Amino acid sequence: LVFFVSYSMHVIFNSFNRSDLIKAGEASVRSTPIDSLRYNNEEAIRDYSCLVSLYLHHGMPVRAEYTLRKLVKVRAENPNFGPNHAETILFLGLLYRSLKSQHKFKKAAQVRERISRAERCQRSDDDSDLFGLCSKDQCKAIDFVVDMIVDPSRKERKEEQDKAFKVEQSRKYWLEVRRSFFG
Repeated sequence: LVFFVSYSMHVIFNSFNRSDLIKAGEASVRSTPIDSLRYNNEEAIRDYSCLVSLYLHHGMPVRAEYTLRKLVKVRAENPNFGPNHAETILFLGLLYRSLKSQHKFKKAAQVRERISRAERCQRSDDDSDLFGLCSKDQCKAIDFVVDMIVDPSRKERKEEQDKAFKVEQSRKYWLEVRRSFFG
């Protein structure tokens, strides 16, 4: 089914020519000009993201670069995302690809360095968050470890109980079906 859907989408998109797809993408963002894009307009950000993908796929990195710079800025300013968020890093990666395809290697190197810094910050933030969660036992890790020490076969026993319950439910259902057929 997945292959069929994928193949169908491939056939559909190949039936459109490049300019039709890009015109449709540009029409979808026409109501929100890129210069007036704000971080709280998620729908427009998604539309611009798709448009950038079309630009890059069809060999228009100059158009993609301008839009990506704005998307990176908007995501970095968003208090829910910030400069080290995975989506911001994704947009930076696309910007890097766009700059590289335009042979703007110096700017691409700067963007690559920014990606590296953001990924380092993201990793260090993840480590401190995990430490904070476990030190306060918000993730119930200590309870889990204690349960495993006190009752190491608890998980297996629960799985067996669940299986026995399902078998019993199935048996009851089968008896009802059998009674309805044979009276």
